[in-house]
Amino acid sequence: MIVKYNKQGILSLPVPEVKRADEKNSKFGKGAVKVLILKPGINPRINDADWERVSKNPLVKKKIDAKIIVPMPSKLKEIKKPEERKKIEDEIQKEKSQGACKDLAEYNAEDAIAIVKDTYDVNVLTDWSFEEKRSTVTRVISEKIAKITKREEPKK
Repeated sequence: MIVKYNKQGILSLPVPEVKRADEKNSKFGKGAVKVLILKPGINPRINDADWERVSKNPLVKKKIDAKIIVPMPSKLKEIKKPEERKKIEDEIQKEKSQGACKDLAEYNAEDAIAIVKDTYDVNVLTDWSFEEKRSTVTRVISEKIAKITKREEPKK
């Protein structure tokens, strides 16, 4: 899942844990809270189950309605008909087999470029630059990394 955050700063969202009969088995320890961190711009690799629980929070729903948080589900989420779903799944598999990274493979090149342009995390962009094989997308990734890492020359 990819989520876009349209504000400055970092937003920490507590992820409600699924209730268990035995709290000792909680991977976070007793009383610990799992947190979903959103940075400005695109946040890839959001766990679908975590997002499902976080998005039920009324405050998060208000931020979604106000377009402060914009969930960007893959094109598979909207498809209901099995034959259309199979066609999209085949397209995604083809993109992955040609080397497109998992996050961006679920989007056509035009949408992937828009996602890259809204990404400000150099580590994510660097990962994508090694994984992505579509030349139009890799060019935009390289330009974005250069733009972020560019340092201004001191004025004389």
